[in-house]
Amino acid sequence: MIAPKSLWRFYLEWGTATLVPGSTVHGTGFIENLSGQPLFIEELYMDPEWLPHGLVCPVHRHIPMEWPVGTGSFLGTFSLEIPANVVGKQRLAVGLHTYGLERSHGYESWHDYGLITCQPASVLAITPTPVCRAFISRSIWEQDKPLLDPIVSRIAEWGFDCRTVGINVRAYDPQRPTPEILTEIQAADCLVAIATPRDPLVNQGLWTAPEWLHGEVGIGFGKEKPILVLHDERVRLGGLPAQFYHTSFDAWNLHALMPKLDAIMPLVRDWVQKKQSNEFWENLLKVAVIGAIGVAVFQSGVEHGRHDSD
Repeated sequence: MIAPKSLWRFYLEWGTATLVPGSTVHGTGFIENLSGQPLFIEELYMDPEWLPHGLVCPVHRHIPMEWPVGTGSFLGTFSLEIPANVVGKQRLAVGLHTYGLERSHGYESWHDYGLITCQPASVLAITPTPVCRAFISRSIWEQDKPLLDPIVSRIAEWGFDCRTVGINVRAYDPQRPTPEILTEIQAADCLVAIATPRDPLVNQGLWTAPEWLHGEVGIGFGKEKPILVLHDERVRLGGLPAQFYHTSFDAWNLHALMPKLDAIMPLVRDWVQKKQSNEFWENLLKVAVIGAIGVAVFQSGVEHGRHDSD
């Protein structure tokens, strides 16, 4: 990252290859003097996308001009706390409050260049671990991709390897994909069904969900998988999918769904991990219990300030 005025080049290396929500990461800063003059770095400024205000880290280091170009000086170690509800690609702006020793008419004086921001900003990839495997039951119609792909991407950011037969899993016979569907659901840690409009219901102003969604939810239920259902508010959700925890979304305001997913997906991860350790889902086969868990998820979203009413 090269600062305006080309005074220096700054490197910030994180001590871990994987950035995880709810953790504190430590970075090491190195600076290369490009100015041809001594520099003084007063402080480092970090402005993570998830914070309303940036972080100021004292530095107070002199950077002499004698270092050859291409060699860097250790600037310091810095810590960054990642909140538990932050995932995905997050922008991190970094800057250095810089002074330069200028010579004019035989006199030397320190000139305050102010805060110089690195360009471009860093991008941090934050992913929960371990990665869980999710079967995504969704439309594979090309016209539905602009709506569904952002939803699936957000789910993936919460540490899920998302699989859909016909999207990123190839069926040997596309007209008869049942064997691959069975295999993928069996291998998945959970199932997320996304119901989008398929066929209009006469005189109701509503739509049905894709037929395959009902079948895939049924397979997931039979294999005792944790199931989450997201549905377009225009879809009349009935049958088995309606018995699981579900939340609606407005296709014209998809942005409003993302906070809901940020509240729900950590709990889905918790469901998965509990099922893996003590068969937590054994008692959720009864519809009433599944409904109670849905209420618990809803309440958790409220408690964390993430609730958007359906």
